Amino acid sequence: MNADHYARANKLIGLDPEDHKYDPLEKWAYVAQQLTKKLNAANDRIKQLRQDLTYSNKRIKELHEEINKAKEDK
Repeated sequence: MNADHYARANKLIGLDPEDHKYDPLEKWAYVAQQLTKKLNAANDRIKQLRQDLTYSNKRIKELHEEINKAKEDK
């Protein structure tokens, strides 16, 4: 995302600087909302990846144990 995206956030929410209802605080509140949504999505993804990593490490450990057992049986 480029800086222009944030600089023109008023267009995203239908605010026109020429309009008397224009409020810069609304613009930045909207930008903050969008960034918060993206942060929450990223945090959810990180949580999922950590769970996947934990499962993968557990599975690797199980496979090592199976290999060691197979070597002993051989």
